[in-house]
Amino acid sequence: MIAHYCTTAVRNFARRPLSTAIKLFALALGFACFLTASFIADYVARVDRQWANDGRIYSLLQAVTAPGSEKESGPTIGAISPPAVKYLKVDFPDITIAATQTLSLPVSAEGKQQTCNILAVDPEFVRIFDLDVVGGRADALNEPTAVLLEASAARELFGATDPVGRSVHIATGDLTVAGVVRLPSPSHLGAGGIGKNARAFISRQAMSTIIPGFDPDNFPPIWAGTCCTTYLLRPENGPSLAEIQARLDKFSAARVPPEFGKIRFAPLSLGDMGKAYLNLGLFGGSLDLSLVTILRVFAALILAVACLDFANLATAEATARSREIGVRKTVGASRGQVVAQTMLEAGVLTAAALAIVLPLTLLVVTPLAAAIRLEITPADALGLPRYWLGVLAVAVTVCAAAGAYPALVLARVRPIFSLRSTTQRAGAAWVRTALTVAQFAAASFLLAAVAVMLLQRAELRGRLSDPTQDPRLTLTLNNVGPGFDPKAFRTEVLAHPSVKGLSGALSQPFRRAVVTGLPSSTVSRSEDPNATRVPVQTRVVFYDYFNVAGIRLLAGRDFDEAQDRPAPTPPADDAAPTPAQQLTLPTQHVIVDEHLAVRLGFTPQQAIGQIIYQPQQMNVAFRSGEQPRLAMVTVSAEIVGVAAATPLEYMAEGPDSYLYLVTPGGAGNLILRVARADVAGALAHIDATWTKFFPGRPPARQFLDEVFDANFQMFDMLGMTFVGLSVIAVVIAALGLFGIASFAVQRRAREIGVRKTMGASKRSVLGLMLWDFSKLVILGNVIAWPFAWLAARTYLDLFVQRIDLSPAPFAFALAVSLAIAWLAVLTHALRAAQVQPALVLKTE
Repeated sequence: MIAHYCTTAVRNFARRPLSTAIKLFALALGFACFLTASFIADYVARVDRQWANDGRIYSLLQAVTAPGSEKESGPTIGAISPPAVKYLKVDFPDITIAATQTLSLPVSAEGKQQTCNILAVDPEFVRIFDLDVVGGRADALNEPTAVLLEASAARELFGATDPVGRSVHIATGDLTVAGVVRLPSPSHLGAGGIGKNARAFISRQAMSTIIPGFDPDNFPPIWAGTCCTTYLLRPENGPSLAEIQARLDKFSAARVPPEFGKIRFAPLSLGDMGKAYLNLGLFGGSLDLSLVTILRVFAALILAVACLDFANLATAEATARSREIGVRKTVGASRGQVVAQTMLEAGVLTAAALAIVLPLTLLVVTPLAAAIRLEITPADALGLPRYWLGVLAVAVTVCAAAGAYPALVLARVRPIFSLRSTTQRAGAAWVRTALTVAQFAAASFLLAAVAVMLLQRAELRGRLSDPTQDPRLTLTLNNVGPGFDPKAFRTEVLAHPSVKGLSGALSQPFRRAVVTGLPSSTVSRSEDPNATRVPVQTRVVFYDYFNVAGIRLLAGRDFDEAQDRPAPTPPADDAAPTPAQQLTLPTQHVIVDEHLAVRLGFTPQQAIGQIIYQPQQMNVAFRSGEQPRLAMVTVSAEIVGVAAATPLEYMAEGPDSYLYLVTPGGAGNLILRVARADVAGALAHIDATWTKFFPGRPPARQFLDEVFDANFQMFDMLGMTFVGLSVIAVVIAALGLFGIASFAVQRRAREIGVRKTMGASKRSVLGLMLWDFSKLVILGNVIAWPFAWLAARTYLDLFVQRIDLSPAPFAFALAVSLAIAWLAVLTHALRAAQVQPALVLKTE
């Protein structure tokens, strides 16, 4: 029986090669998208599952609700405040707790140098993580002069030579290699976009050896800050996770001083940490967005379009196969046998599509994952039975989804009617219509979403490529050394006439400047602690910043060294300490952006000269000769300028209102404006000046648009991925429409003959056919637009500067899908227009 079914299936495929090819190709494309997304999702799900204590290791997250605020900050990923680290070890003696700090420092050995992420850890770290140490011992991390090198870092520094016992120079100190660590893959401690990329491990006590004067135990007691990624190991027979959470809540209530607001601590499972790092790197502070979820949704849409395409074509085929089924039923075939035959055909095509596309998927998944810094190889999934069981389950689901309705349609064919004519309708027309509409709804959703992504990127990139502006470039001053004179360096750079301006900032352009888990700063128009406060992001910049950075001033002026020198702090009262709330500090000069001016109730012109107040935590000496201590003070500031809301940032990672302060000491991230007429001359002078001050080091300079491209790379990769997915969806839908049009022309041949007999022209018949299919495409677009609008709005909320969500992306989706649909059906529509009435009506 099975052999007969298979033989019949092959014959049916051969009888309808075009329809078979379309169904096979559509399923192959759908499987390719879904399998690639599954590979990435499976890899992320396996992060940190290889540790012996998997399931009992947690990191601690911290979220802060600032005083006077009702909104909690976005949670940190494992990083908590210094006093929390200190008191957790006191209040949780039954739980193993280890704090770690990640430092990016230069490491050199045997003439080779590289900048590495160094992970400084507490001794308890090796009780939580079973490090695979080769040729050494993990407990060497208890020693302040020892270092464990990650395997790839050891090879880069020492080659094939055994590094154990050798010396490495880190920052300003020498440490001895006590072993080589092989990290499991994937792990949030290792390389890639899922974590820390730790290349070496040292004791936290060793930090004072490599960084003179640094004391890891002497952090300022700021509860709302963050310093250390902190892990805990839940004992096997100890308190449950719910009990630990309850104790953390009590710990926060008892330990956190009220002036720091409310701080919530919670355990984050190690398995979720890699996902959180990946999503944070892609989407900034928005931890609600998940790359894995987005990829799976988009891939599932493609696979659903492929299934709809298969079902629609198979249902249309039922019209042509009705006589075949009628004959089979006449000679004794049951409904069940017809269903079995049809499902077998669907299963064969599903298996063939999977077999064709699986090797291709294994080839493309590695470079695609590398674009988002994931180290995925085909071997990661080849040896996992649960992955292949999942693939099998998806294949069975696809087969059932694609073949069930056509099988039921064919099973209901009645021989007495089917043998009268070869053009009997099979299946409800509204079902075929609904399937076609659903296909184009999914395709149009993807097209509209991609259009928004591309328009948003063009808007951001366009600001930096304005041909009317002078080019700007960044110059990063890292590890400049104690003898460096920043003023002399700036003076010499500006000596060339083609260097039109120099400024800078503490944060690098287009780099993330906000750390999750910290409450936003606030400002108000009154010193009253109960006054309404506006959350702001504070940026520290150098003089002439807005002129050089190309940020337009709407009112007032830029920072100027002659006008904005900080006033000296008044001397403290020797007789008695001054209360913090009565402490008088000099008024600062600040520049606000237009959003902050509006939220404070000013127009840009009205804001100039206004005084605003900002609560700050700072070290203050309340009496002459007294040791400074941390206190909350209110600082007054005069607004001297209002800038456009176009900061050199693209991620919306906090309030959309900006407050700019000036630093008189200079900045490590310089921004230079050079004359467009002599870019080469300006660059040559900048490079010569750099070589004079830093001989032997290449200048760390980039044009501003290059900095943007480097930081926007992952968004570009996602955008191109979704462009590819949308193209695939449209191609699948168009192929399905092409096949359906072929059957529709056959079915409507007599109708068209009658129309032409009654005087219809070829043009009117062509228009009729195109309009019939266009209605389905338009309806699919209308259904997709609300969902596409929501997706686009969510995406745009990630950015500081957003395009206006106009009808253009949705009109683009409609135009593209209509054009593709017309191309798909044009051949058949032209064939319909050429129908000869005498030939198709001669049997009537």
